[in-house]
Amino acid sequence: MLRGGYAHYEGQFFLVNYLDARDLFSKIFSAHFNEWDCYQGRELSFLFGWIDAGFIRYSARLGWIHLFSVTHFVGLFALAVLLWRALTRIFPALTRNHAGLVVVLLLTTPTAIFSGYYYRPAKILAAFFLAAVLAVIAKMREEGWALRPVSLI
Repeated sequence: MLRGGYAHYEGQFFLVNYLDARDLFSKIFSAHFNEWDCYQGRELSFLFGWIDAGFIRYSARLGWIHLFSVTHFVGLFALAVLLWRALTRIFPALTRNHAGLVVVLLLTTPTAIFSGYYYRPAKILAAFFLAAVLAVIAKMREEGWALRPVSLI
C-alpha cells in the first residue's frame, strides 16, 4: 500500500502554503500560492486541503509521520455508506446485498486504494456530492415528487 504516503510534487507546495503563519483567509484565497497566479475557483478544495495539512501536522506532532489525506478516507467512507444505501433506490431491482457488493468493488479499485495521498481532495468530494445528488433524485422519483406540478407563487 502507501506506507505513509508519498509527496506529490504539487502537494509539497500546498503543505508549505497551508502550514505557514498567514491567516486562513489568505491561505484559502491565494491564487499565487494555490494556483501559481492562475485563478481557477477551487476554494472549497483548498479549505479541505488546509484541513488535510493540519491533520498531517497534528499527526506528525504525535509521532505518526505520514502524507495521507484525511479528506480522502473520510470521503471514501461516506461515499461507500451513501452508495450502499442509495443504490437500491437508484436501481430498485438491486438488493441491499448486491449494492454492498458493488460498493466493495468500488473500494477495491486502484483509484480508491492508492489515491489516499495528500494532494487535492476535490476528487473524492466530487464523487461524494455526485452520489448525494443521485440519491436525492432517486428519493424524489421514489416518492413521486418529480410528477407533481410545482407552483412558484
